[in-house]
Amino acid sequence: MLKEVHEKSQVEKNRFYEIARGSVIEIDAAFEIAYQLEYASLEQLQLAGEKIIGTFKLLSGMISQNNNIKD
Repeated sequence: MLKEVHEKSQVEKNRFYEIARGSVIEIDAAFEIAYQLEYASLEQLQLAGEKIIGTFKLLSGMISQNNNIKD
């Protein structure tokens, strides 16, 4: 029973992290559109872009770490 709960918890965490990572990709796409429509310059988006990359890497690491958890 406890093992099943643990496995379910890992699956739920991964799903949460994957949804969050997908949201980061959507934000990146929105910034790209803002740039193309000239609502924002590259300079204005530089820091946000760095944060997006960092957040994506962090979430990817969390997914990887969660997948490597052993019983």
